[in-house]
Amino acid sequence: MAAPGFAEPTAADRLDTVQAAYRDSGELTYLAEVELASKDGRWETINATTYAVRWNPDAPSLRLDHPSFDLAWDGQELIAVSPELHDQALVVETPADATWAELTEAFPPLATMLPMPDLAIALAADPAAVIASSTAPTVEAPSDTELLIVGDHSVKLTVSAETGRVTAATTEVSGPSGAAFRATHTFRDAASGEAAQAVADRLADIEIAADDAVATNFEDWLNGPPPAQAARPANALEGAPAPDFTLATLDGDSVKLSDLAASVVVLDFWATWCPPCVAALPELQAYAEWAEAQGLPVEVFAVNLRENEQAVRNFLNQHNLSLTTLMDDGRVAELYGVTGIPQTVIIHDNTIAKVHVGFSPDYQDKLKSDTQAALAGPAN
Repeated sequence: MAAPGFAEPTAADRLDTVQAAYRDSGELTYLAEVELASKDGRWETINATTYAVRWNPDAPSLRLDHPSFDLAWDGQELIAVSPELHDQALVVETPADATWAELTEAFPPLATMLPMPDLAIALAADPAAVIASSTAPTVEAPSDTELLIVGDHSVKLTVSAETGRVTAATTEVSGPSGAAFRATHTFRDAASGEAAQAVADRLADIEIAADDAVATNFEDWLNGPPPAQAARPANALEGAPAPDFTLATLDGDSVKLSDLAASVVVLDFWATWCPPCVAALPELQAYAEWAEAQGLPVEVFAVNLRENEQAVRNFLNQHNLSLTTLMDDGRVAELYGVTGIPQTVIIHDNTIAKVHVGFSPDYQDKLKSDTQAALAGPAN
């Protein structure tokens, strides 16, 4: 109840108060535990992960250890490494005291990975818009300790009466045919106590190896070391036997390459956080639909690299993509010399016919031309 003469705080006012609790907190160190679930009739847990955060609004600085990348920002320079994908580091100069928009421009995975509502609240100018993926979200307050933000996503925040910060967040995303996806975050203070040492180890300084290449923008980092530093150019694989493999699909089936020798097989290695990959996938789907309409013996697979199944399902549903998706822990990518993504490999007669790295506006035309050339066989 508001005091006489004072208006009752609105739900938006309460979200502002939560944001102020992060920005006035001094240094925070905490662990985020994330449980992923899907619903097609009933909720089923499909994956769980954690990330660790140290955030200092006074400096300001951010240190983030996520399963997919390691990131450090000191208010002027952002450093990121992802050893599973690259033998190089990303080092980007940022404006002093960069905004959330400037940080996500420097490092897009902050915005395109699974929702991280804690960081959006701490750093974004409009946290409701960010965490609900909407330009016009609504904010409600079901109780004194809860906030409900509704946009493209529905996000429920549980707020500590003691600290004013979020202790839990549940994000729900509706999919086609009544399916839904849910990410439940639980935030645990790790400045002291049982979790402190483990989290401190995770948040140690990022070390860049002496032989690592250094990229100064995200796309260069994404596309891997320059050719002079790469083990061999991707097109050096052309004409070589295609390494056999068996991978699980996102739907629980399996695909063995050698079973498809009579077809042209197209493998596109990608990830949800990769902007060129995101641009290429609709073109890949249009190509697959073209091949089917032409009655061509073509099998197209989007090969996701090292991401959890729910994140991939969410992404495909949000982008209306129906490509057959294979889940690779990196071993098949290594067989095919993937150092930068997207990398698209065209295979025919158990031989690598063509390799493309990156995305260009004529991507679909290249795939059509490559397919027709492969089916025509070697020139006489």
